[in-house]
Amino acid sequence: MKKNVMLVAGCLSLVAATFAAATVTVPVMAAPLYPNSVVSNDHEFIATSDQSVFACLVFEGRRTAEMPDKRTDSLMARKTFIFTAHYTDGTSVGLSAHPKFTSEEKALKSVAPAAEAVGKLPTFMRVKLDHVVIHRGR
Repeated sequence: MKKNVMLVAGCLSLVAATFAAATVTVPVMAAPLYPNSVVSNDHEFIATSDQSVFACLVFEGRRTAEMPDKRTDSLMARKTFIFTAHYTDGTSVGLSAHPKFTSEEKALKSVAPAAEAVGKLPTFMRVKLDHVVIHRGR
């Protein structure tokens, strides 16, 4: 019993010495980037001065595609204009334009600037981006 008590006492003194010698750093709290947990919309994630790695845009045809729209209950739209944007870093992103654009040329006028803007995102963000949906509107 005396050996066990001495062994425990020895362990406790070793632990105490270890903690006494350790330097504990307390992180400094910085001011939050945003006033709430929802990212504010006054921050520009893509600036017009950012360089784009956009390379080319390919029209893939028309087909039924997911087109979420709060104005209707339908998730899918038929005869959607489907494009694929390719970027110089090897990434690509699908872009779908709503059928209400009525022609490939009209859809392209909205899809091309969006493809250029997506090219300004960092690669690590663009590689996670599955597709972009574009509705006709003001």
